Amino acid sequence: MIKNAAVFACILVFGTISAAAQFSVEVKKVPFPEDRGRYVLDIQVIRNGKMLDSMYRRYYSYDEMYRLGDSLRLIIVGELMTFLSDTSWCGKPVRAYGNDEYPGCYIVKPHSDRFTIGMEAMFIINRIMYSPFTFRLGCYPVLYDEVTGKEINDDQGQIQTMEARYQKWYKEFKSRKKAPDYEWLNRGRIRWWGAI
Repeated sequence: MIKNAAVFACILVFGTISAAAQFSVEVKKVPFPEDRGRYVLDIQVIRNGKMLDSMYRRYYSYDEMYRLGDSLRLIIVGELMTFLSDTSWCGKPVRAYGNDEYPGCYIVKPHSDRFTIGMEAMFIINRIMYSPFTFRLGCYPVLYDEVTGKEINDDQGQIQTMEARYQKWYKEFKSRKKAPDYEWLNRGRIRWWGAI
């Protein structure tokens, strides 16, 4: 009986180590080649020897990561959370990323021409966590004040309001081990441009 329990424990431990070894996440801030002084977040998620979403990352399309399930996405989001307060500028263009059929993305275009690495981290979290619903969160990496209608990509104080919302959302995600509803991220006065 004890021998069987020991064998089972060894199988369980080695099975867990094997499963963990098949999944790795690395998020780095790297210089953007086309624009000196700007950066981009490079996400490398490898599962079973294959890099996920390698072709589509530049378009903020993370469908393979979205399908991983909450436990693995929690690991990816945890890595991205470390960049939320980064105020350096992202090198990617401000444009609509997402659902081409959704008219809310194209009716009124924003005027902002840049966004921070912290905003990029939040924008990527939207894509990884809520891929089919991202058009409801917003399809531009632009934040705005719903009361004034003013874009706030240059207002770090206002961006911190959104950062605090993501911190609260992440805390809830970690405690429940289940992603909160996407509406958590677009409540309040500060919102993503192009959201419903």
